[in-house]
Amino acid sequence: KPSDVATVLRNGIWIHACLDSLHKKGDYIEVLDALCAWAIEHGIEDEKIEEHRKKAETIMLGYTGFWRNDGKWKVLATEEHLEAEIGGIVLTCTLDMRIMHPQYGHMIVEHKSTGEIPSPAWRTVDPQTAIQLWISSRQDFPEGPVNGALFNYLLTKEPAVPQVKNNGEFYANAYDRTTTTAAFERGRDKVLAIKNGQILGPEFDAYIEDARGKMVSDARFYQRFPIIKPDAVIKNTLLDVAMIVGHIRSCERTGHWPCQCSMLEMRRMCAYGKLCVQESQLGKPSHLREEEYVIDDGEREADQAVARYLTPFEEGEGDE
Repeated sequence: KPSDVATVLRNGIWIHACLDSLHKKGDYIEVLDALCAWAIEHGIEDEKIEEHRKKAETIMLGYTGFWRNDGKWKVLATEEHLEAEIGGIVLTCTLDMRIMHPQYGHMIVEHKSTGEIPSPAWRTVDPQTAIQLWISSRQDFPEGPVNGALFNYLLTKEPAVPQVKNNGEFYANAYDRTTTTAAFERGRDKVLAIKNGQILGPEFDAYIEDARGKMVSDARFYQRFPIIKPDAVIKNTLLDVAMIVGHIRSCERTGHWPCQCSMLEMRRMCAYGKLCVQESQLGKPSHLREEEYVIDDGEREADQAVARYLTPFEEGEGDE
């Protein structure tokens, strides 16, 4: 149920919706308002809604500030649904963005809000974008073939605000933590509050700028990696898909779906863990299906929020 969706997952949903609106319309505040209204309607706690909104706003403010003067790409499409058939199976995907980049050419963009940014080498074997690139290769785009994928990372780790001693100087360990410009300015404000009324000259300005240079690295929180997928990666990913499709068809044929019993994942990482355990014991569908879950209608949370609270007003139908 919406009220049980993990905080990390919803943060990602909201940030993705903001990015889509930003790159499509140049703004994201209205979408954020719609997401909050949707959350209220679906029984999300007020404290959680405020937490999600604050997180999304903080990350988006940093993102727009960091990339403000970057005009390197031209957005061709956002949230673009594509499909292609292979071996009687229709594979589908929704691209976060498709762009024309002056250096890399025609690329797909995958937005990633994450607590840790992996190396580009790790993303080379990412199966999601491998499938996206294969499906894209079957399209007749006016811009020609897609060259690769560009990962657009937004680090969700909260940037540290430099701590200040009673004498108005930064603690030594503040220099060990990379932070953003916005978070550093909050630390600087603490310094100014402590030194209120004192005459601050060039030495103080030099001290602040030296600290800023050592602590601040906005690029650490917002990174973009272009990835050119080797043909072997795409081929092996499609072979994986074929094996999984074979497994699904076997389950459909026999009427039995094996339970993947990893207790660590089921208890800590899987929203269906409790349901899976009970149905394995009962050997039949559990009452938990109706009590703790809702049937997925295929429409994502952000799409529902936009359709209900934003689209009517954009079309001039919500004046009443």
